[in-house]
Amino acid sequence: MRKNSLSIILLSFVVLLASCSKSLSPLSGTKISKQEAEARYDYYFVEGIRSKLTGTLSTAVSLFEECIRIAPDRDGAYYQVGQIAYATGNYENARKYALSALKLSKNIWYYKLVANIYYQTGKIDSAILVYEEADQAFPEDKEIKYYLGNFYFEAAQYEKAIKVYTYLDEKYGMSGSSAVPWIQSMIKLGNVQEAERRLLIMIELFPEENTYGGLLAELYRDQGDLEKAAEVYNKLVLDSPDDPRVLSSLIDFYIKGSNFRELFGLLNSVAFNNAISAEEKVSLFAILLDDKAVVKNFSNEYEISLLVLEASHADSPVVHLLKPELYQLTGRQKEAIDNLEIYILKWPEVYYAYEKLLLLYLGARDFEKMYSISSSAVRRFNTAILPRLLNAAAAVEIGFYDEAIEQLKKVKMLSNDNKQLLIQILATEADAYYRKGDAEQAFKKFSEALELEPGDNLVLNNYAYFLAEKNTRLREAEKMIETVILTEPDNNTYLDTQAWVFYKLKKFRKAETVMLKILDSDDNNDATYYEHYGFILKSMKRCEEAVIFWNKALELDDSKENLKEEIEKCISRR
Repeated sequence: MRKNSLSIILLSFVVLLASCSKSLSPLSGTKISKQEAEARYDYYFVEGIRSKLTGTLSTAVSLFEECIRIAPDRDGAYYQVGQIAYATGNYENARKYALSALKLSKNIWYYKLVANIYYQTGKIDSAILVYEEADQAFPEDKEIKYYLGNFYFEAAQYEKAIKVYTYLDEKYGMSGSSAVPWIQSMIKLGNVQEAERRLLIMIELFPEENTYGGLLAELYRDQGDLEKAAEVYNKLVLDSPDDPRVLSSLIDFYIKGSNFRELFGLLNSVAFNNAISAEEKVSLFAILLDDKAVVKNFSNEYEISLLVLEASHADSPVVHLLKPELYQLTGRQKEAIDNLEIYILKWPEVYYAYEKLLLLYLGARDFEKMYSISSSAVRRFNTAILPRLLNAAAAVEIGFYDEAIEQLKKVKMLSNDNKQLLIQILATEADAYYRKGDAEQAFKKFSEALELEPGDNLVLNNYAYFLAEKNTRLREAEKMIETVILTEPDNNTYLDTQAWVFYKLKKFRKAETVMLKILDSDDNNDATYYEHYGFILKSMKRCEEAVIFWNKALELDDSKENLKEEIEKCISRR
């Protein structure tokens, strides 16, 4: 019944299109007058604008393209299609249509659209050329000059930027919009005195605007005049104790000046300041997390300030994410995990906390918890990719292979054909199939991944290792891992694979040389390295040495029960 209803709807739609076609488009081979063509152009154009305004963009584009077909020498439809393509991120089409419009008419809006497209695609030099041409065409347009100055500044063409901003100041009077880049350009060119002079003028003209005071304090600070900088900051904080921009600049000043007593005193006062929002406080506190010296040397003081902040905002989810971040940065992974486990119980709607926690579980190789929490995250955040991918990875590690494969199919549907994500999916699928006992399917998945990215080191490494484990296509595996080692010669995981491939090829001396390089490095605390080296030594008839390394492997990972039997065999041969 529903099929028939849908057929009727589709048939009605086709009939409607046919009737429109008969009334609006000429029959093939039929000539129409210029007046009739213009009338049709105008009709399609108005309908296109209406569709654009109501959000039916694909219909709008079709209508505007019909306008272009009718009158390819009229500019309006090109511009409209270019605008739609720009708004939807299709910059290549946007550029093509916008340039066509500009070629037909030197319209100020066309210039702006073309320049913005170049800017969005990182072609700032091309954007500057377009705005320079627009400035020639529209010398009285203030906005064009302002944007041209900004583009000069961003492209580090400071002298040109200053020239534009000076013209704007002389013609329209000093304004905040051009003052800041003018001052920054002067500083970049080394004209500090002129920058200071302008800042003092702007502070006098706009005493309520703290931006200029902050810039003046930073200028003094960068020139090493800390006394003057502190004087300006003190006045700013006295006049505007709640301005986050002032406080941010002052925090940076204290960090660079190593004034840590003042720094943490300021943070504690910020924590209690009810005039500053929780989100603004978090932004201020987060500045310290980006400074490695502060995190390393003053983590205890910072943690106390965070406790003060948490006490002031007990019910703010964003505030309570800072402490786990600090714990992670200072190597206190277990405390970070404990905090986040409590956090998601209290605020289960915060996706970021799940993501952080799952990545910490991954780092700790706690796959049981990773599986449990990612399962919960998948149910709660159904369209999020990372929890599904980590859920599949955890499922592989704990032996739920079919479940992992099914989850990866869902991740693939959400991937939007992202190449790097598809490679990750295929690599994880290969791992699941291999552990499930289907090596043929695993190798097929690896091959699919390499079709997408032939030089992906992780895929090449895993593929080579599994081939070695199966004792098949060993020459091919050797070439794969050689390719990887050429780009990452000091990666112990990849070196271990190379040693294992050499071992399977009975190139025991080469295998031993690689293993010794691994064991002589700082990052050698992996049971698999000692296990593999033990087998290499055994094959070289050095059984007593093999036992030593197998015992070391068991110390690091007591789940390797198979090694106990190998040790017994070696001992019995003495």
